[in-house]
Amino acid sequence: MQHFRKITSLQEDFSVLGLLSRNIKEEVTPKKLGMYVENDRDLYLKMKQPLVKNLLKMVAAKKYSYDESKKMWKEFVQAGAKKYEDKFDNVPESVVDSLAEEYAKAFEQELAMAVKISQMPDAPLSTGDHCRWCAAKPTCPKMTGLVERSLHAQLDVLNVEQIAGYLKKADMLEQWVTDVRALAHQILDAGKPVPGFKLVAKRATRQWADEEAFIKWANKKGLDEEQCMDKKLKSPAAMEKIVGKKELPTELIVAVSSGSTLVEDSDPRPAVLQIGQQLTAALSKLQ
Repeated sequence: MQHFRKITSLQEDFSVLGLLSRNIKEEVTPKKLGMYVENDRDLYLKMKQPLVKNLLKMVAAKKYSYDESKKMWKEFVQAGAKKYEDKFDNVPESVVDSLAEEYAKAFEQELAMAVKISQMPDAPLSTGDHCRWCAAKPTCPKMTGLVERSLHAQLDVLNVEQIAGYLKKADMLEQWVTDVRALAHQILDAGKPVPGFKLVAKRATRQWADEEAFIKWANKKGLDEEQCMDKKLKSPAAMEKIVGKKELPTELIVAVSSGSTLVEDSDPRPAVLQIGQQLTAALSKLQ
């Protein structure tokens, strides 16, 4: 009986310890929260990357301040803390403030280091979105190197059969893309959301709301018709509707193509003459 009571007592002790261990919460530290935030892909792509870009723009525009930087980093950390709380435990405000301060200081340190490195005579070069604002782009070794490698590509060793196969699929893919865009436009136009997209107004062009009223205004200003109206010779197609096809002076008409388009060999239209290439080849034989 005494042995049984000892076992029962031990079981009660272990159950109490179990309850205590479950009630003990692991402390949330800035380091722990920072590790969680850094490993969240959505936070990195949707918040951290745009945040850093905005800070760099502020630096370039000479509008950067540490307080504003810390405020922006705090918003980022708060978003991460909210996601952390949904999964684990509450995050103290002091931890959020501490981590935001660490981010703000780290940004300034990295920026100072990057500026220092960029001022070195042999500073490393790298291409990216920032290249669009660089005045040295035309002579930059990184940019010219890419161009030179492209120019030295040997076209005659390319797999033309593979390219032909891609071209046959291109029309189908292009039509599919067009249909997808049209469908998304219809959905948005009907008032339903398409995540990540929206409809915006096209570029507006100024027009006269009332042409007759404008003409009256122009007459009062002493403007003549030539100043307000553009006269343009009508096309052969437009004149054909007026005088008829048989009456058109065909000797005064020439058909000029606006360019060329890519089609398969089975198309009945004749191939365009590459006059420039043929002339170059003929001249090379004469030399």
